[in-house]
Amino acid sequence: TATKLDPDNAATVYNLGLAYMASKNTEEAISQFEKAMRIDPSLKRDIELAGALESE
Repeated sequence: TATKLDPDNAATVYNLGLAYMASKNTEEAISQFEKAMRIDPSLKRDIELAGALESE
């Protein structure tokens, strides 16, 4: 997968999280979103808008 080729690409990890959300795999989606935020903290707002994390 793309995340295996470039595991530090925040956009790829974020998109994988969206795919997990679409397939109703919320637990894995959150895991991917948290990883994406560790790579690129500016993604937090996008992830909140996706509805995966509650805003603080």
